[in-house]
Amino acid sequence: ACREGNYAWAKSLLAEGVDVNRLDAKYRPPIFYAVCYSRLNIVKLLIDHDALLGGADGQSSAMVLLAVFKDSIQVLRLVMEQSPPVSSECWDPRDSNNRTTPLSLAIEIGRLEAVKLLLDHGADVHESTRTKKMSPLCLAVDKGKLEIVRLLLDYHASIDDGSPMMHGLTPLHIAAYRGHDAILDVLLAHGADVTATCRNGDTTGVTALHLAANSECVDKLVECGAKVHAINSKHQHPLSSAVQHRAVGSIRTLLQHGSPVNAQDCKRETALEIA
Repeated sequence: ACREGNYAWAKSLLAEGVDVNRLDAKYRPPIFYAVCYSRLNIVKLLIDHDALLGGADGQSSAMVLLAVFKDSIQVLRLVMEQSPPVSSECWDPRDSNNRTTPLSLAIEIGRLEAVKLLLDHGADVHESTRTKKMSPLCLAVDKGKLEIVRLLLDYHASIDDGSPMMHGLTPLHIAAYRGHDAILDVLLAHGADVTATCRNGDTTGVTALHLAANSECVDKLVECGAKVHAINSKHQHPLSSAVQHRAVGSIRTLLQHGSPVNAQDCKRETALEIA
């Protein structure tokens, strides 16, 4: 009845005393199917009959996560009105081996309205999942979700926090590396530190300019004060790094900005020798 959206049948079964939280052979309660198929009136009916929102694993964010995945804002709003926690991790509906939070999932799949709704209901704008270990802002930048980046910054997401999963890269590093120049503009306008360096293993000392994937990103960073002479822990300048990554546009633009062509790294190699 829940899967097919038959409200009258569902109401009749409940009136006959059918257990609203009874699990089927897949250990799924009726409300799972009502949420999965965006049956708003049936979701409300089940909640009115004390349906539990924890899902098969008993986690209170499970139905919130499912509503986000199915892109059903009305159902999401109704479920969250029951005040379940919206930041706890549960199984990712896309991958049973992965755990995620409703906010992280909404960001990854680009559900802008859901992101705002979750934040308004107390989702932590600084949260990171144990699996991805990325802040919401780092995740939005990595996925190229410009409007979500703007929204997270409006909710005071930390602009210079590094991502453990990405070797301590800040949102600005990630935007430069992915070549998301529009996102780079937004981050710079919000005061992102162009001189920030990573402090994690092989990436120690790396600036956003070391990772700039295209000429547009290089220009924007240099205009905002990034140094073409900056060196990382391997004594590489941004030019050597661009050569290493075969970023032809970045190489050309770095040279135009006066990058030292004969500077040597810790192996005493110049950019030309790396090429």
